[in-house]
Amino acid sequence: MLSSIFYHNMDTFQFANGVKDKNDFIQFLKLLLDDLVNKPEKWENTRLDHYIESMAAYLEVLQKRRSTIIILHLLGDYSLK
Repeated sequence: MLSSIFYHNMDTFQFANGVKDKNDFIQFLKLLLDDLVNKPEKWENTRLDHYIESMAAYLEVLQKRRSTIIILHLLGDYSLK
C-alpha cells in the first residue's frame, strides 16, 4: 500500500500508476473524489452518470484495442500499428 504521505503529495494520474492492490484502489477512488470536489473545472464529466457512461465507453474501446493487439500478435505482426 502506498503511504499516506506519498498519497497526499501526488497527482491523481501518478497515483493510478502505483495501484497494486485493493487498498491502493480504495485510496485512488478517494483521491479521485477529492480531485473532483476541489478542482471540478478540470473534469469533463462532473456528474456520476456522465462519468460512468464515459468510463464504460473508454473500456469498450480499450477492450477492442486489446483484442486487435492480440490478433496481430497471433498473426505474427508485432508492429502494433
